[in-house]
Amino acid sequence: KFNHSKAQKRLDNFCTFRTSESVGAPSWFNYEQDRLEIFMDFVRTKMISVLGFTQEGVLCMLLRAGEWAKWAASPQELYKAWQTWDDVFLCDERAQIGGIAFIMDLEGMSKRDFMKFQDPRASKLSTMYLQEALPFRVNKMIYLNMPTFFELFLKAASVWFSEKLKSKILMLQKDLTPAYESVPGLEELMPAEYNGGNCSFEEICEKNIKEFSKIPKNYLDFGISVDEAKRPSDSKNLMRVYKDLSPELMGISGNYVKIEDEI
Repeated sequence: KFNHSKAQKRLDNFCTFRTSESVGAPSWFNYEQDRLEIFMDFVRTKMISVLGFTQEGVLCMLLRAGEWAKWAASPQELYKAWQTWDDVFLCDERAQIGGIAFIMDLEGMSKRDFMKFQDPRASKLSTMYLQEALPFRVNKMIYLNMPTFFELFLKAASVWFSEKLKSKILMLQKDLTPAYESVPGLEELMPAEYNGGNCSFEEICEKNIKEFSKIPKNYLDFGISVDEAKRPSDSKNLMRVYKDLSPELMGISGNYVKIEDEI
């Protein structure tokens, strides 16, 4: 399944996205800050947890998205923290080999909080990074308890998704049976609150905190630089074009605006 030219293209995109203001988002990877501290602060929010590995080696993660507005002050802050999370698992060869199943539970997310954190440009860039640059194997992306407003946004944003990514997305409400069928072993790893075979979400998060606290201090201090003058022409503009979503989508203006009133 390995294709050297595709791997090289993804590596080129990975370096470009993290260093080029015109193509990517270097501000998400600010090496002047203590990225391990940002990561540990993110872990301590108990918003996201590592559930464990299935028998087939798939790494399973669960995010409770309804909690993010209580922690981050802006989309930029959230994206910076999220990239430290991704980078930790970039360094884990088990995740590279077995792939990742990502579950996002949207229960409790209000439209007001979603609008506060919805930055169309950042959403487009993060989709580009996931599909074109990030060296992850995504096995499944499972959305649970989706409010109508989020489902509408996801359907609109699907114009950015490749057919391969679309085939890996599951949109569910309370019944997790399709998720368990698509990711064998997931049921045993899910928290007790989801009738899974694991302990509670809180207990899983506490275990994560203890485990991640052992990470070496310089673990995330890998800098990336690109000398564009030496880049051959056939290694430029390797990412496909992602068109902007309609500015009228759910009233999103295209800029981050702090919302004081309920929507």
